[in-house]
Amino acid sequence: MLRYFLFILALWVFVGLSAQVKAEIFVWQDPVTKMSLSFPEEWRPQSLDNQEERLFILHPQAHDMASCTVLAHEDRRAMMIPTAHDFDVMKDVFSNENLIDALLARGIQNPSIEQRIDNAGFGPQPAVIVSVNYALENGSQPFPMHALIFSTLDKGYNMSLMCAAYRPRFEAYRSTFVNIAKSVDFPNGNAPFPNGLYRRFQDEGYVYLLEGSQKEGISRY
Repeated sequence: MLRYFLFILALWVFVGLSAQVKAEIFVWQDPVTKMSLSFPEEWRPQSLDNQEERLFILHPQAHDMASCTVLAHEDRRAMMIPTAHDFDVMKDVFSNENLIDALLARGIQNPSIEQRIDNAGFGPQPAVIVSVNYALENGSQPFPMHALIFSTLDKGYNMSLMCAAYRPRFEAYRSTFVNIAKSVDFPNGNAPFPNGLYRRFQDEGYVYLLEGSQKEGISRY
């Protein structure tokens, strides 16, 4: 009888532990940019509208309109800038004006930046983080939305994560949004050339750069 009882007890513990170790997150990696992140398994990936959208996930509580979108497009302008100037580059590339223009280009109505954090981080990359209010079309009445947008440059790509929800319900999702952003990672890349750049610029002729504290001179390299 005791042996039977111990068997039932062990089976009950095993079933309990099996339920506890059930996967609770889904890990995703973009096959193009190699960016990865994780999100709760109940969030559902949706179909993508265009090539710039790399991932679009929705929370099953549909009336809150909670979602996260990963966007990426090629942008190689800053690849020659030393890493010491990364934060200055981010401030310029992701200025408030540029961010608003990008939102308008996606058809987002009446975007306004509520808060901005420069010198931030997004995975291992320097980044700009903004919180944005905007309106979403919902028949005849606009749907008030709020979003966090994390933006960075990585290996020739302009990348952002935008997590949004119905404005009165946004705080219920904030911690989930932040955890998704914290999970973001970009794999380290190794340049194939000994000069550490992504191609051999010295094979393409001279490079001319401004010199001096007032940028009054030009040097040829």
